[in-house]
Parts: sequence; structure tokens; C-alpha cells
Amino acid sequence: MNAAPSNPYSPAERAGPLGVLGRLAVFSMGFALALALYHSWAVPGGGGLVGAKQEHFARARGRYDTVVLGTSHFYRSFVPEEFDRAAAEGGLSSSSFNFGIQLPNLIELDYLFHRVLEQGGEGLQRVFVQYYELTPQIDPNQAFIERNVYWHDWARTRLAAGFALAADRSPGGLRYLEPSRGKYSALGVLQRWAPAGWRVAIEHYQHFLTRALLIGRGRAVARGLLGRESGLTAGVAQGRGYLSLEEENQRLLARGLDENSYQRRRQHFLENRDAYQRSLEALRTEEVHFGDEEWMLADLQRFAGLEVYQGMARAARERGVELIVVVMPANSCSRVLEARLAVELGVPVLRFNDPDRYPDLYDPDLRFDSGHLSDEGARLFSRLLAQRYLETREGSQ
Repeated sequence: MNAAPSNPYSPAERAGPLGVLGRLAVFSMGFALALALYHSWAVPGGGGLVGAKQEHFARARGRYDTVVLGTSHFYRSFVPEEFDRAAAEGGLSSSSFNFGIQLPNLIELDYLFHRVLEQGGEGLQRVFVQYYELTPQIDPNQAFIERNVYWHDWARTRLAAGFALAADRSPGGLRYLEPSRGKYSALGVLQRWAPAGWRVAIEHYQHFLTRALLIGRGRAVARGLLGRESGLTAGVAQGRGYLSLEEENQRLLARGLDENSYQRRRQHFLENRDAYQRSLEALRTEEVHFGDEEWMLADLQRFAGLEVYQGMARAARERGVELIVVVMPANSCSRVLEARLAVELGVPVLRFNDPDRYPDLYDPDLRFDSGHLSDEGARLFSRLLAQRYLETREGSQ
């Protein structure tokens, strides 16, 4: 008896010898490989200043032995040439780079810290990291923008989600800030019944998927394929990562932007110097924050984030790189915790948030606004940082 003719239109015949599951597996592997290639081609994430600093630092592999990493307080306060000059006067040869960025999440700093360790090369000797508190929830008004997506690799996403869940179990719990958009969507209504920690953790995993699938990063991949660098990269290289607020403001004024945010902050500070002095008096006696209220969402809860710094310390030791934690002359966090930092981390902790010990750093004439130093103040701070660091080296010998 002749065999029945095959039906080329049947699912089994179309699937071929691999079968449906096999083809699905091959497709999935191909898709994953394509995503990996696209990630490698794309220009560094974070956009703007963050992407430019990553791009320059990766290209300058081995050029810098000293890196500072922190918020805008470090970005606007560390002048590499001043630090290197003061270090040389103390007998230390240094080539430094300012990796300060504006308004980072602490876990974003952790991501960048590990990138610095990976890309710094064998010449990297030390990294100064600003002490900065952790905000488990991303500012709901800034969710899913490139700046908050790029650092959500798997390790940092798990870390962020874990902190959100732990914060929810802490005394007082975690307060969830509702986003203005999507508040009444079906998913938003369903999530409202979940604990705050779970809602924040879910948002971090959503950011991870956005990053993994390159959602919204088509232009970044195209720029990478074309070999085009960030428009800010050349400027980053010129100042080795530093740009004073005065120069930034002057650039905007020259473009006719008389009402830019820097100019408004400067004017506000000049018109409210008495309020600044009152905040300064409180800083001498209380655990307070000041200087950030104009650009940080005050309702975001802050936590110590000590575990993040402990992870940085371990990673630095494994790489043979020295970690130095710096408390900037911008605000006071928890003086009790600050006193414990050196013991808990086993690294030098340089504390500049003391108006009595460093009165010049709090002189309003050396400030651009209440939270940031002027260019003259930044040069003073850079020299003081070098001197304090050299003192720690002498003390350890």
C-alpha cells in the first residue's frame, strides 16, 4: 500500500525536524544575540552629560589614575587640575577625572562605580565617591526616561528592588508616591492594593525590561553604528569632566536664555542670603539637609544605603583600587552614621560638612547657590581634598 501523501500545510510539516519548540528556541537565541549586538553598538546610555562622561572615560582607558564620582555637588566642586597640582606639591603624581553627574540615584552611582573599575585599566589607583543617601523609588515624574533606564542592568535592578522591599519592612515603612500619569489605568488601580515596596520593586523590573529590550534606544544604536559620539564628549575631555556653574550659566545667557534654571538659582541665593545663614546655623547642631530643595523632589524618602558602599568597598579591594568616601560641604546627613562609615567600610572617610572646621567652604562669597560652590570655592575644595587625602596616606604608613 502506498504511503499517504504528506500535507505541506500541516503544522507538523511546516515545523520541520526541529519542531515548534526547537524553532522557538532558535528564534529566542537569535533575538537575544541581536539585542546583545545592538547593546554593544549603542552609544553609552544615560543621555547628555552622563553618556558623554561614560564615552570619554571608556576611550581614555588608562589615562586617569584618580576618579571622583558623585552628584552635582562633586561635579561642580572638583577641579582636576587643582587637585593634581596640590597632590604634586605633596609628593603624589596624579591624573584625575571628574565623573560627577547631576541628581543620580545612589544605585546609579553604584553602576557607574563598577563601570569605572572595569574601564579604568590597570592604571586606576583610587576612586573618591561621595556619600549620598538612597531613594528607593525613582522620581515618578522621571520614570522611564533614558537617564533612569540605562543603569537598570540585572545586578542593579535586583539591588534596587531588594532595597525597596527592605525599606517597606523598616520602621515607618516606605511611602509610595503616585505618578501623575497612569494613576487611573487598570494596572495602576490593581497595583494600588500592593504594598509600597512591591510597587517600587515592580517599577524597577519594568525599567530593566525597557533597558533589555532597547525600548526607545533606536537613535542610540544608530549613532553607535555610525560612529558618532555624544555632542558633549569633546567638552568633557577639555575640562576633564569639570564645568563650573558660572561657565554653564554664561553659555546659556550667551544663547539668549536669560531665565535659565542656573540664573534663577543664582538670583534666588543672592536675594536670600539671610535664609542661607540660618540654614548654616542649623547645620552646626542638627541633622539637616539644605541646598537641594530646588531640584530634588523632597517627598522621596531617603535611607542610609550603607550596603551599597560596602559592596563598592569589596569590589574596590578585589580590583586593588583604593576607595575614599567623601561627605561634601553641601549638607549634613546623619552624623551618627558618618562617624560609623570608616569603621563599617574599612576605607578613609573625608568629612567636609563642618562649617567650623571649613568655614571658607560655607562662605556665601564662595557659593554659587546654597548647595553648590562657585568656581573659586571649587578650586579651594579641590586643594583641600588633595591635602586631606595625603594626610590619610601619611597616617596609614
